[in-house]
Amino acid sequence: GIDCPQAGAIFVAALGTVGDLKKVDSFIKGERREGKLTVTLMDECDEITQGKGCHNLLVAHDVDPDTYQEFIPEAQRGEDDHDAVFVESDSRAAKRRKNKNQIATACKFVKEKLFPSSQIVACSATLSGFILNPIGVFHHDRVTEILKVWPKPGFTGIERFKIPQGCELDINGSMSVDDFEESDAVQRMLHRFYKRQNHCDDTQLAPIPGTGANPVTLRGMLFVSVSTKVNVSGGVRDFADIICSMTNEWCDGTDANKTLFICYVGAPMVFFAGQWKQAQKGATVEDIYNQTADHTRRGVFAGVSLEDDAPFSSVCSHCVVIGYNLTRRAMTAAFTPKDEPNVLCKLQYVIFTAPKKLTIDAVSQRITRASHDFALHVVPSEYSVDVAIRSELLDLLKEYRRLEDKMVETQREGRAIHSIFRQQIYLYDSDLSGVKVSKRGILLEELSATGRKKHWREQCEADVDQNEYLIGFKKYLDSYSYGPNHESYTGSTIDQYYRAIRPWFNSNAEIDRVVECVKETIKSLEGNKSLDKSLVNKLNAARRFLEYYEKEVAPA
Repeated sequence: GIDCPQAGAIFVAALGTVGDLKKVDSFIKGERREGKLTVTLMDECDEITQGKGCHNLLVAHDVDPDTYQEFIPEAQRGEDDHDAVFVESDSRAAKRRKNKNQIATACKFVKEKLFPSSQIVACSATLSGFILNPIGVFHHDRVTEILKVWPKPGFTGIERFKIPQGCELDINGSMSVDDFEESDAVQRMLHRFYKRQNHCDDTQLAPIPGTGANPVTLRGMLFVSVSTKVNVSGGVRDFADIICSMTNEWCDGTDANKTLFICYVGAPMVFFAGQWKQAQKGATVEDIYNQTADHTRRGVFAGVSLEDDAPFSSVCSHCVVIGYNLTRRAMTAAFTPKDEPNVLCKLQYVIFTAPKKLTIDAVSQRITRASHDFALHVVPSEYSVDVAIRSELLDLLKEYRRLEDKMVETQREGRAIHSIFRQQIYLYDSDLSGVKVSKRGILLEELSATGRKKHWREQCEADVDQNEYLIGFKKYLDSYSYGPNHESYTGSTIDQYYRAIRPWFNSNAEIDRVVECVKETIKSLEGNKSLDKSLVNKLNAARRFLEYYEKEVAPA
């Protein structure tokens, strides 16, 4: 135990740049000179898995993310692991090093300088990219310790995101301003936002008993994240302008000049009362909202007057946040206005797209800006966030979130060594096997091979059923008639004959080779007088297939 309390210094490095990381390294060395050890909390750790760089790095075999199967004990291996050689954790083979190329500068610095000199505690809501970091961050033969700090009891995440009727987008990829303007789904979502039709918008939230908090009124904001364009034609200015134009055309009293647009484009920009203003770089949504309120009181926005004791909401009825890349990480959008302490503003409406070639962790981080932790207030049972999005994309993001949560919970309960932790991840029964993570664009299926062979078998079988000759054979059987009464085959007979022929196509065999096998089968079975029922079915199936081939395939 610790005999006496010791005070320690805390050094905060906000960015993952090499300059900041060098300062962290200098701090660790300074503490060591004074006889102190250092714990490094690496928030948003998956950001360390940076894009491809120009450096090489030697990575030990027992931490190389590509070799986890080799460290699974032989008694615990499944069919997907048997082909990997077994490596003892204390052997020379486990310590041999392999060169990894295209490593980014900051990534290399973390591995070579910070990992050896400090205890690393990695933190993120999306761990898959960090696990697959090519620099090697986990020992395959050691328990991967996972501490749960999120979600909190009042956290509402993507599982509460819903697509209202008529708000499903049909565009795959980024939206242009023209796409945005012409979309019926966008029009419907804007209408829901301006009329506050989400059932929790503009309602009062009760405090959790015993917290001492006051009731608050939920005021929904709109998050528009549909295009990477910034200060160019088709960028944020045009989206703000087009929203104003679309709402003014309603002619129902909606005043676009009362909408505050907060645009995250490097140094944030504000559009209010028909005027653009620059906001302070690094400012939060809360800061910008309160600063705009102060500027309005001081007369900065021409044509708008606000008394000192009046809330900003009396002249600003709605707030829209527009952003893309700069909204992926720790941008806390929810806040309480300085002049309305009993109001909670949060993203309650979302219009959202993703690139066609997405990295799902980055997209997940971006849409998560609309999540919220109701720490002091009761979450209504009917609470949801209204989202205009492609339904396939929302389903994929929810599935990814469930995968991340499940693998963390399973590991916290079982505390397995890292190789077993990876083995227990199963993603081949989902749509996630083809998606990518991290700035390096690593396939998510590299997390675990478990289920891969079964998946391939199922894929091969599915592909076989798409074979044109098998499809044609089944149609031939459906229309086949025999006997003086021109009887048809029953459904069970058709299925039996189809299944008898199907195996010959499993290895993508050419039709000529299949016909040869069919003829050989007929020849070998026809002379046998003691065939059981299954062989009789096989013989009849072969005869029917040969007839089908000679009548409908060969002549063509």
